Amino acid sequence: MLLLRSILFQTYWWGISAVMTISHVPLFLAPRKWTVHQIKMWGRVSLWGLRNIVGLDVEVRGREHIPQGGALIASKHQTMWETIALFNLNPDPAIIFKRELTYVPFYGWYAMKAGMILIDRSTKATAMRRMIRRGQECIDQNRQIVVFPEGTRRPVGAEPDYKSGIYGLYGQLNVPCVPVAHNSGLYWPRRGYTWRPGKVIIEFLPPIAPGLKRQEFMDTLQNTIEAATDRLVAEGQN
Repeated sequence: MLLLRSILFQTYWWGISAVMTISHVPLFLAPRKWTVHQIKMWGRVSLWGLRNIVGLDVEVRGREHIPQGGALIASKHQTMWETIALFNLNPDPAIIFKRELTYVPFYGWYAMKAGMILIDRSTKATAMRRMIRRGQECIDQNRQIVVFPEGTRRPVGAEPDYKSGIYGLYGQLNVPCVPVAHNSGLYWPRRGYTWRPGKVIIEFLPPIAPGLKRQEFMDTLQNTIEAATDRLVAEGQN
């Protein structure tokens, strides 16, 4: 049954993704907000499929900490699920993507049109300057910058590997940083194609005020996210 549900969801997901992606190409000629709306709609129907086909529901905690204006959102990264969820839960997010994703037809085009922050990680100093410059533009537009501090997806239980690049944003942009924890890795396959039923819990934690020194900020961010993630993973395993 688990395999059958996963096959059905995969068929549904790829199907609706293809239809929505191709049919909304004319939005490239419309204002950016229409592309953002379309991506949010795709996220909602994706989560609907997870709930009704796989049996995977969502619980959002700490909604009072979801920023409505310019802020930095730092999330644990285990699967693609949180990318979809965070785009839908925040009013106008700018997710930091690696530039290589822009080469993916349609996916990369929509990311650029929606105003995501694209960086070339092979040019570290240049990438950091560009990320800060684009980040400031987004803050000036009252958008939320979504960043995954570990830089890539990490399996449940893996040792944390937080990169210092997030401090460059935090230190330069002078905005609060909202940590985010979740347990999506228990249900969404990091590799493979078997989605599991259950309930993903995502939690927005109290914001870290601007102004902390580098080490204090990095320690606070990592300890906050990791402690909450461990708690949510344990809750999902019970």
